[in-house]
Amino acid sequence: MRRPLAVSILAVLYWIEAATLLLLGLVLWLWVWLARQGADPAADLPPEAAELMQLLLKAAEEGALPVLLGLLLLLAVVFVWIGVAFWRLKNWARVVTIVLNVLRILFVLPGLGLGLLRGDLVQVGLELLFGGVYAAILWYLFQPHIKQLFAAPAPTEPTLSS
Repeated sequence: MRRPLAVSILAVLYWIEAATLLLLGLVLWLWVWLARQGADPAADLPPEAAELMQLLLKAAEEGALPVLLGLLLLLAVVFVWIGVAFWRLKNWARVVTIVLNVLRILFVLPGLGLGLLRGDLVQVGLELLFGGVYAAILWYLFQPHIKQLFAAPAPTEPTLSS
């Protein structure tokens, strides 16, 4: 059975998430490096982002930057690994994806509640959009033909002796 396009897209999304984590780590490292050179990388940022930047700089001064960058690198490697397993139709990757999407939905709920309390319709709309995407992925992964596709043994490669 051929791999459905949606399964291929989900595998590629894992690789994009890994690349995003690596890019985030690079940006964090660059911000801290610029701050140590005397530049103020938070000067043109909105107040909330500037506050986050100051928090990151303080954490970097305390020695937490290598730990954070290592964690981002580790997560990127894990996402690449899951993406490869998803591409190869390994059932454990499907189960991990289900667990991650349930967790993502749980993380959407507080943002949705805050958006409703603040009356921030943009935040509410984004939270509903992300929650809907995560729910659609869950629904798709529980479809019988998808479960069967991931449960099927991998086809064996022909050898010279056969």
